[in-house]
Amino acid sequence: MDLRALQSFVVLSETLNFHAAAERLHVTQPALTTRLQRLERDLDLLLFERSRRSVVLTPEGARLLPQVRRLLREAAETEKLAQAIAAGATGSLRIGYTPVSFFSYPPDLIRAFSRRHPEVGLQLFEMLSHDVEEALLRRDLDLGFLHPPLVSPGLTLQRLRAEPFIAVLPKDHALAARKRLRLADLAAEDFVMVRREIGPAIYDQVIAHCRDAGFAPRIREEASTSLSVVALVSAGLGVGLVIEPMARLRRPGVCYRPLAGPKPSLPFALARRAGPAGGLIGRFQALVRDRRA
Repeated sequence: MDLRALQSFVVLSETLNFHAAAERLHVTQPALTTRLQRLERDLDLLLFERSRRSVVLTPEGARLLPQVRRLLREAAETEKLAQAIAAGATGSLRIGYTPVSFFSYPPDLIRAFSRRHPEVGLQLFEMLSHDVEEALLRRDLDLGFLHPPLVSPGLTLQRLRAEPFIAVLPKDHALAARKRLRLADLAAEDFVMVRREIGPAIYDQVIAHCRDAGFAPRIREEASTSLSVVALVSAGLGVGLVIEPMARLRRPGVCYRPLAGPKPSLPFALARRAGPAGGLIGRFQALVRDRRA
């Protein structure tokens, strides 16, 4: 069914004047007449009673008019939605993130994106870094915050600033009296660390920095997350290393101290599948670039 013909039907029903309706529609009167005659043939209905002096809606036309108006509104809304989808202004994004990443950039980026695009739904999934990679490759996620280096090919990274590690100590520890520590100051301490299988590259980086500082860390306890590291330190089971933003975590029984000199850092990146990125993925990446700038 020709939407232009339906629109012509509505406009003529409002003006009841061919000349006025043709002007509003920016068509000639013969073109308007042709549209309406074709519509009446298609519907097998007489929509208007015409005479030289007047145009009047038939009872059938009057009954049909509300439905035609609804149809035109829905068509306009459908066109608007299609344009928004094509422009990447609506829909949903599935975003993966690691537990520790939510102490860093992702919450601010997600909040900023939601404010800029309130009509876009965001689905968030907490995963380990290698699980984020696999979910992206399976197309279960659109974007993911993770920690390079990558294990799998086929992904593109948008690198973010790495977060330096700081020391977390029991509050009554002798070293807590210092404002700043060096890694070598922890040489005689028991360590609490996240298990290597959780993040092998980061684990190895920490061990390498300790060795460069002249010692091999004596690992007393292993944990599954940095939050657990802080909890175990608060229990007096050793000292730990966590990223700097975690100092905002006000847990009783611990204190945080920055590290002077060479120290490990946790890399961050926003990952997606390789290839062109448009729509919502491209918009999220553009926001990340803007915020970094």
